[in-house]
Amino acid sequence: METLRNELRPLVSMFKVVKNRLMKLALKDTNFEAVSDLMKRPTAVAVATDALAVTKVLAKFAEEHQKLTIVGGKMDAELLDVNGVVQLSKLPSLLEIRGTIARILIEPASRLARVSAEYGKKEN
Repeated sequence: METLRNELRPLVSMFKVVKNRLMKLALKDTNFEAVSDLMKRPTAVAVATDALAVTKVLAKFAEEHQKLTIVGGKMDAELLDVNGVVQLSKLPSLLEIRGTIARILIEPASRLARVSAEYGKKEN
């Protein structure tokens, strides 16, 4: 568990193993009340602003350690089941998406520059 905490530390605001009864009381009458239905066994809760990065770390850790099972989560207004969390973990990160967009935007200009350079060489 300490390994998981160390991996999550830069990504999350909080990662704690919680008492289910106390957590259910804390979630009552909030936007997160639906999450309390997922709490049936000992539960760890991660609170983060970048849910995508956290799901990647948790899914990878759950694959390597069979004792950790993901039961679900909540992102924005949507309650996620296990499959939702796993699918979310397979999406590219924000940094990867930005790199792809930058590559798409730069590629036509670099192709044009190469064609122009080749055209200039042929006339000489």
